[in-house]
Amino acid sequence: MRCLYQSIAHTRGGYISARLFVPKDVWLQKGVKIKAVDDKISACDLVSAALAKLTIIQSGEPDLNAIYEEMQALEGLLDRVQTMLSKKLGNEVGAAGATALYGSGSNGDGGGMESGKASVGKSYLSWRKLRSKNSNTALASSFGPEPGFDTPSLPMATPRTGSDSQKPPERNLKSVSFTGPNSAYIAALARVFDAAQVLDQLPPIDSGKLSRKAQVGLELSQRHAAEFFGLYICRFVLADVTILLDKFLKKGTEWVGS
Repeated sequence: MRCLYQSIAHTRGGYISARLFVPKDVWLQKGVKIKAVDDKISACDLVSAALAKLTIIQSGEPDLNAIYEEMQALEGLLDRVQTMLSKKLGNEVGAAGATALYGSGSNGDGGGMESGKASVGKSYLSWRKLRSKNSNTALASSFGPEPGFDTPSLPMATPRTGSDSQKPPERNLKSVSFTGPNSAYIAALARVFDAAQVLDQLPPIDSGKLSRKAQVGLELSQRHAAEFFGLYICRFVLADVTILLDKFLKKGTEWVGS
């Protein structure tokens, strides 16, 4: 998401992968219709507002109980937003069809793609099943011995070490101007990408300050948030980037040919 933010906010654009550079002009071009743009803007703004509350709590003296409560509220909001996006965008978001982006790849006979699809679906739905365990005993027996649910294993909660321990460059949205026919959309994307960085800066879970149930709940909330961004926000943004890049390259080809 930092890479997508950079491609929007930097004056020249940014790399969204090691080999793919997205010029800022891609976002500013005219004549490209983006599907359900108003709903996407609304979804981004709702999530940004919820993350802003979490940022306020996290910026002060770390209070894991307050963070836990805010993450529970965020989780409820994400449920509503993903339901709305699923209705508007169908299989363009969610676990269905995400194999092409997050699958384990093909091993020649298609087995890798099938296993990748299964793992995506199971990963995304696992937190719902685990939520149904409402007793402390069940929670402890389910999560106690499992190393896979440690906070460092979560996609957006991995602590930085070594050279990565430095914070990313300061982002100042007030200094960035958004123009073009899709200015409201790219501004909403920039806000939600900026706000989402708080999920990567949450303090480590201290077992001495939280009950076992709260520890598990906080870890699941972090996992849910990470998977929401991966399977919903990033999926529709990458789909839109694909359309914008395709139109941009076609225009460039026509210009070179003439």
